[in-house]
Amino acid sequence: MSPETMITFQNAMLLGATCLVAGMFCGAGAFAAALEIFDKEREPQMDYEAIQAELDNEFGTPAEVIAARMVR
Repeated sequence: MSPETMITFQNAMLLGATCLVAGMFCGAGAFAAALEIFDKEREPQMDYEAIQAELDNEFGTPAEVIAARMVR
């Protein structure tokens, strides 16, 4: 074995650390992609008070409308 091709402990540790860091980056990218693909979509938040005010402005607030107010 010639000295140019000899793998020393330091070279092996450097190669191992390089592979570990590269694997962490690949794993983080795969995890982010999996979250983007398989994560549930958040439902949009609704402003119930604004909707109720709009309904009251459009239809008034007789007893029937008050009895049928939207429930959260």
